[in-house]
Amino acid sequence: MPARLLAAPQSPDISAELHYIDFMENSMTRFEAILDQRRQYRLQAATSAWKRIHSALTRAGIDHRLFGSLEKGDFREHSDIDLMILGNLSPDCRQKARKIAEAAAAEAKIGLDLFFEQDLSESTVEAILEH
Repeated sequence: MPARLLAAPQSPDISAELHYIDFMENSMTRFEAILDQRRQYRLQAATSAWKRIHSALTRAGIDHRLFGSLEKGDFREHSDIDLMILGNLSPDCRQKARKIAEAAAAEAKIGLDLFFEQDLSESTVEAILEH
């Protein structure tokens, strides 16, 4: 990484420079490991929340679909759960779907993007679910 060489100490002692480079490489490895650990923790939390959401919505007879990074397998540290509620639901059923999804996401401390198919045009729903 060129940036680490710019910050290296100005010293005629090459061993100090090599030690600094080694330190930076190990620090980046530790930093990357911490980021990966956080991503794995959030992925587990999001997966667990999704399983609870999916199970509860299925039991309630509410058709739904997961999409986005969790569904595609490219979940990142700051990703959220993207959920589409399908069909034309009554206000009570909408509220029930919202409560189920929001409660599970909040418990897992994971963001939630919740969409209702009936609020969107057919082309928008297709674009969202295909993306």
